[in-house]
Amino acid sequence: MLKQIDNNRKNGVTIDKEFIQILENQQYLTSPHLIFFQKVFYKYFSNKRKIFQVDCYFFPEFMPKLTNQLPSDLIDLQKINKIKQQIEDRKTNQSNFISNSIIQKNNQFTQYSKQQVQVTEKQKKNFLFEIINISQSKNVDQGIYKISQLENLLSVQTLNNDYQKGNSISNYDYAYFPINLGNYHWISVLVYFKEGIIIYQDSLNGYNADIIAGIEKIIKYKCSKNIDWKIQKNTPRQIGSSDCGVFALYALFFLYTRGELIKSDSYSQTFISKVRQNFATLAIAELKHNLKDDNVINIVNQQ
Repeated sequence: MLKQIDNNRKNGVTIDKEFIQILENQQYLTSPHLIFFQKVFYKYFSNKRKIFQVDCYFFPEFMPKLTNQLPSDLIDLQKINKIKQQIEDRKTNQSNFISNSIIQKNNQFTQYSKQQVQVTEKQKKNFLFEIINISQSKNVDQGIYKISQLENLLSVQTLNNDYQKGNSISNYDYAYFPINLGNYHWISVLVYFKEGIIIYQDSLNGYNADIIAGIEKIIKYKCSKNIDWKIQKNTPRQIGSSDCGVFALYALFFLYTRGELIKSDSYSQTFISKVRQNFATLAIAELKHNLKDDNVINIVNQQ
């Protein structure tokens, strides 16, 4: 199969041998995999069901602190500590950068003061005040939810061609949010507006209430409807160590093609293992042929 692949760009993603090998060799799916197949499903099935989608870069912008973390029940303690250390290292680097910036600004201020002996004391204080404000402005809007960026995120990072800036996503029948936790684990959240149900799809049986709270804030944004949401967490479980991304993607495919609530027995690990291989076939077929929606369904669901 790999002999058929050159470097080709399709749906905004480069499809090369490495892209296919990750699918065929049971490796962890990357962001380009999520984006590519999301766009494929939207391309062929958006006329079937009205699903609002964002790409996998949405949540790291909307909830940056949360998506740098992993629930403790998902991976071993050594990996958790490693991730925590990486986060702390980034914080230290950012702190050092800010400190160095302040020192540099103060040095510039001292040099400026010597050159401008005619500047009044009041002007000096104002200038120092401006420097301090510049260094502290980085901490503005650093809460767990970036509500101030929501309008831009919804309009820039949606995969829906029909979404108009300022609209409410509740105008759609469903919504789909792929989320990566700690650069290690893929989950997805699916919203069924008519049914009033939010499905927290985590193939490792994890759960984070802050994510659901974030989803509800996104739904309420420019939406006057009051919905008493039912949260469903009982979804298919993975056995393979690297199939979380396949589970997350197939949840979207299942929603597009079936329009049903995902339940714990909707599909199995054995089936998902086959779907992973079928995704590789689909990627090549999308490059080489003009497909129809039935072709895509047959390829993905081939036993």
